[in-house]
Amino acid sequence: MMSWLRRGFRGFLLLSVAVICRETAGLDSSPDFGFEDVTANGVLRGWRVNASAGYPFEVIEAVRGDPRFVRGGECSVRLVQSRVDDAGKPLPGHLYLDAVIPVKAGARYHFSYWAKGRGKAGAWVYFYHKVNGVAGFKSSVSLATVSREEADGSSSHYSLEGETDWKKCRFLCVAPAGDDVTVRPAIEVHGELWVDDAAFAPAE
Repeated sequence: MMSWLRRGFRGFLLLSVAVICRETAGLDSSPDFGFEDVTANGVLRGWRVNASAGYPFEVIEAVRGDPRFVRGGECSVRLVQSRVDDAGKPLPGHLYLDAVIPVKAGARYHFSYWAKGRGKAGAWVYFYHKVNGVAGFKSSVSLATVSREEADGSSSHYSLEGETDWKKCRFLCVAPAGDDVTVRPAIEVHGELWVDDAAFAPAE
């Protein structure tokens, strides 16, 4: 009887450790660039809206299995933000990656995603660094487009006019000086856009 209990308790411990490892591993090791990690209620688990800093969305909606609005995998995200300030200036929303990505000081990276719909598509990065072993917010930077030609002459955003084809939006990120710097890329949208297949990688 005691032997059976010991085996059962050991099995419970192993199962508990396995569950904890699976839940922890997904935090920073596997960024959800494809917007595939979605709850049964349609909530994205791998991305956050930066509403507290003044960049909310009117609508953020995971889209499943619709070939018109999903470019790769099973899901994409629909982002809607149409608000403007008193002077008529657009107030875009920010959707940023929950996972943090380590970067090398001074290195160049490309942050990209595919979008379709009608509106303006931009990008930011939020930088973090460690002070006395504790990671903290360092700065946020608006990213420039990789090519003005790709972005119809703009150095800050892509303008989408309701085309039915997906458009790749590419931005340049240069990591700041310092040790133990990490980054969270953010998608900036004003209008109504569907977004899929993001990526963050060293610039070629």
